[in-house]
Amino acid sequence: MTAQPVMAQLDLSPTQPPPHPLQALRERLAVGTALAAPVVALSTVPALQFTYWQWISLAFGAPVLVWGAWPSHRAAWNALRHGTAGPDTLVCLGTLAALGWTVAALLLGPAGAPGATQPFRLLIERAEAGSATYLDVATAVTVLVLVGRYLQARAHAADLRLSDAERLARRVVVPFVLVLAVATLGFWLGTDAGAAAAFSAAVAVLLVGCPCALGLAAPTALLAGAVRGAQLGMLIKGPDVLESMQAVDTVVVDMTGTLTTGQMSVHRVVTDGVAAGEDGGSGGEPGGGSSS
Repeated sequence: MTAQPVMAQLDLSPTQPPPHPLQALRERLAVGTALAAPVVALSTVPALQFTYWQWISLAFGAPVLVWGAWPSHRAAWNALRHGTAGPDTLVCLGTLAALGWTVAALLLGPAGAPGATQPFRLLIERAEAGSATYLDVATAVTVLVLVGRYLQARAHAADLRLSDAERLARRVVVPFVLVLAVATLGFWLGTDAGAAAAFSAAVAVLLVGCPCALGLAAPTALLAGAVRGAQLGMLIKGPDVLESMQAVDTVVVDMTGTLTTGQMSVHRVVTDGVAAGEDGGSGGEPGGGSSS
C-alpha cells in the first residue's frame, strides 16, 4: 500500500493590519456624531417629532451610548477591577443609566405612546418625570467625550503625565458627583416624590457631572501647548510643567548662543573706523578694516 502525499496549501496573502488607534477613534467619532445629530434634533425641536419619533431616537441613540461610548465603558471596567474610579466611570454610569431609563420610560411609561411629544424645557415637573428621556443629553455627552479622546490621540501625547486638573477630577470631582447622585436619589425618595422623579433627578446629576469630571478643556489645552512647543523645538516633559510655568517670572539663559534664529548674517562692517550699512556695503581702502 503506497502512501499518498498530502499537499498543504498555505495562504501567503498579506494579512489585513489592525486599524490605527487614531483611525478607529475617528471612525467612532464620525459614526457617533452622525447618529447623535438626529437624536438631539428630534428631542429638542417639537416640530420634528412625528409619530413614533421616540422609537427612532432610541434606534439611533442606543448604538452611540453602547458602541460609541465603549472606550469609556472599558476604562470604567478596568478601573473597577482595580478598586478605583475615574472620569470614565461617570461617563459609563451616566450613559447606561440614561439608556436604561429611556427604555423603561418608553416601555412602561407614557413616553412610548403614539403621538407623544417632548417639549424642550430646562426644568421638568414632577408629573413629567416618568415621560422624560435623556437620549439627547447622553448622546451629546458621548460625542464630546469622543472629541476629547480624538484630540488627545491626534496630539500624540498619550504618554504624558497626568495634569493637576486630571488628578483633581479623579480624586475630588468623580467621588463628589457619585455621592451627590446617590444623595439626590435618596432625597427625592424621602420626599415622597415618587421613584420616577427620584431616578430622573439622579440620572440628570450623573449626566451633568460627566463633562465636568472629564475636564476636557484643561487637558486638551495643556496637550496642545506641549505639542506646539515640540513643533517650535522646545521639549516639554508633561502638562504639569506647563501648569507650573504660571509661577515663573524670570528666565535665565546661561549658555551663549542658546537663543538664536538659526540663520547667520552680517550685522555690520567697519572699515577704518567707519561703519557701513547692514547690507554689507564697504568703504575706504581694503586691508585696514575689521568686521564684527
